[in-house]
Amino acid sequence: MDKRQEVAEKVGQLYLALQFKIIRLQRGFSRRKLAQLAKVPVSVIRKCEDSKADIGHLHLPTLQKIAHALGVQLKVTFESFDSLPDTLRDMLRPERLRRPTFEEEFPALAGRGSPPPPNR
Repeated sequence: MDKRQEVAEKVGQLYLALQFKIIRLQRGFSRRKLAQLAKVPVSVIRKCEDSKADIGHLHLPTLQKIAHALGVQLKVTFESFDSLPDTLRDMLRPERLRRPTFEEEFPALAGRGSPPPPNR
């Protein structure tokens, strides 16, 4: 593995760990509560939030369960190396890592509030 790949993996790992923790805390969940909701062991949640742990072995279905429990979508993308500075900038601004719940984004679709007006 070359140096840029190594750096990209470390940055990606740290970004994911920070985002896991920030969204979990934003939702007011303990690790135990999130594990219960996602139906995964607490050790999985702990590992996801540990920037030094290798979470590369986690299966997508496990990550999807956690995303579902957090009320967010799981998005996996391939990125060019020039996106690393933006990722690093986001990591320094925790508000950029937060995600609203579905209910917060779409209250009418979630059964709260009035539906949007029809398009004319």
